[in-house]
Amino acid sequence: MLKVNDYFAGKVKSIGFDAASTGRASVGVMEAGEYTFTTGQPEEMTVVSGALKTLLPGANDWQVFMPGGVVLRAGTQRILPAAGGNQQLFMQVS
Repeated sequence: MLKVNDYFAGKVKSIGFDAASTGRASVGVMEAGEYTFTTGQPEEMTVVSGALKTLLPGANDWQVFMPGGVVLRAGTQRILPAAGGNQQLFMQVS
């Protein structure tokens, strides 16, 4: 079963699903903007297109992840889609 989620006044959307090969996962799209996400459990985000600029918890400097880049996250994290375009992501709950 698919679960559609809508965040930040429709600027971030995801479709969640359960699959035998990946477990619980989602695919999502973000419009340009700055967002703070929280998660109750570790997640792995893979950038599919665009560039994703993120400030990881405890870090002083922003990191940029390009397509194929993987962001491991837990807790609160600031996300800034770079280059002003929409970002496509694949997220898997660890």
